[in-house]
Amino acid sequence: MITISQPPLAFMITKIFAKGLFRSLFKIELYGKNNIPKERNYIIISNHLNWIDPFLILMIFPSSPKIIFIAENEGIYDSKLKKSFINKMGKPIVTINRDEAKSRIRAVRSMMKVIKSKNNLAVFPEGRLGHAEGRLFPFYVGVFSVAKKMNTPVLPVAISGTKVLSFRNPLKINIGELSYCRKTETDEDFAKRMALKMREILPEFPGEGPFPHRMNWMTNLFQEGLRPFEGEYNLIIKRNNKKKN
Repeated sequence: MITISQPPLAFMITKIFAKGLFRSLFKIELYGKNNIPKERNYIIISNHLNWIDPFLILMIFPSSPKIIFIAENEGIYDSKLKKSFINKMGKPIVTINRDEAKSRIRAVRSMMKVIKSKNNLAVFPEGRLGHAEGRLFPFYVGVFSVAKKMNTPVLPVAISGTKVLSFRNPLKINIGELSYCRKTETDEDFAKRMALKMREILPEFPGEGPFPHRMNWMTNLFQEGLRPFEGEYNLIIKRNNKKKN
């Protein structure tokens, strides 16, 4: 059962350590920090290029309310070491298998529980790692359906520079403005609008940095190979997965 709580001490210590480590390894530029709400919970959506993206989100956002990610179960609990680390961090991940209807239903219920408990929800609506800088896969609609039903605002976070990592790599993070689903919008309309907003605020690729081949083993440190995408590069993936728009 998901309840509002302070993150465990292990998480706080790890966050302080990771913040210092990331700022020494990479050149991080953050824009729009003032757009982070202080008086209510919300849903974070972000593009996803590499394993480091959720850590960047945890680094730049307040530790409380707790951020809980909805993520594909592929690669999350595939080793005892990963499982142990995630558990010590307070289990900030709810996994989903988008190919299974029961798993999708459970994920929707979990998202609603996160919001009801006043924690913050974080979702990568592309449902996969992006294949290239500056390019977005279509968004899955599920999280936007939840946002509409729960009347919870969505906060877009756009990241660039994380696709290939190396020492002193420039990374850009742009936090957009809160958006509610409009009364006249369907959840699919809302998803389309937010996909367009994500494209709009996506920072320009900042370049490789001064040491493009130094420590580039970090690129594939915690991730498997990329899954192929056979759909069309449009705005959303509809629920029936047969029609694309």
